[in-house]
Amino acid sequence: MITDKDKKQKLSQLSPKKYRVYGIFNFETNTLICVDLDIENVLFEFDIEGYNPSQYDIISFDVMLC
Repeated sequence: MITDKDKKQKLSQLSPKKYRVYGIFNFETNTLICVDLDIENVLFEFDIEGYNPSQYDIISFDVMLC
C-alpha cells in the first residue's frame, strides 16, 4: 500500500518538466472530453467512440508539473 509519505517522496523526485498532453475537444461546448499522455490512446478513443469530426477534434498542449 502506498502511503502519503511515499507519494510526497515520489512527487519531490519529479523535477519541473513539460509534458505534451493530448485530448479530444468539443468545439460546440468548449469542453475537453478525454486527456492522455499517449496520442495512440486518444486516437483509439476518438475512433472507437465515433466522434463527429465537425464537432470534435484531437488537440495537444503542454503542461508543466512542478
